[in-house]
Amino acid sequence: MTNIEISFTMTEIEILYKNFSFFDPLLLKVIILKDPILVAKFKKLLGESLFNNTMQDMETFGLIKITGNDLTTDFELRPKLIDTLKKPASNVADWIDQWRELFPKGSNRGGYRYRGDKQGCLKKMIKFVKTNPSIKIPEIFAATKNYIHSYEVKNDFQYIKLAHYFIEKDGISTLASNIEGLTEEQIEDFNFVSRL
Repeated sequence: MTNIEISFTMTEIEILYKNFSFFDPLLLKVIILKDPILVAKFKKLLGESLFNNTMQDMETFGLIKITGNDLTTDFELRPKLIDTLKKPASNVADWIDQWRELFPKGSNRGGYRYRGDKQGCLKKMIKFVKTNPSIKIPEIFAATKNYIHSYEVKNDFQYIKLAHYFIEKDGISTLASNIEGLTEEQIEDFNFVSRL
């Protein structure tokens, strides 16, 4: 079999898989790249019959429009496929409330809420996820939980960062540095607890 080297982010592949799990997300990424050499390699990898059937299925589902006989080059992308990758990575809006709830209730001495405001957190987290496509959601939660826990142990939240500043403030991300400090065991522990 031929190895195919493709430049992609895991976030893009996850989005494609989430929206079109009935197709191979790598093939969808190759189609989006519209690189005839990669498409031809993928055709060889799948076999002509399966490749042709898949391309026709993609047309049926409104992802591409076949414009000729050579399916490696004679197709156009439809907005349904292109627009998918423009959506916020991993749909942060689905889990931002759960993430903010990791922070303590209430306000600091200055009257600012520890959980920050939802829109500010959402905006910064979407940017964070897009800027760091290799970082997974469980890592974000595990790093945040560890950070909060360090203040819970002392029972003193005086110097804890507000949620939106924890993501990023003045170009510095405390979240990113806490993720770098995670161990595999901490991520696995968080995944285990979150499945209970």
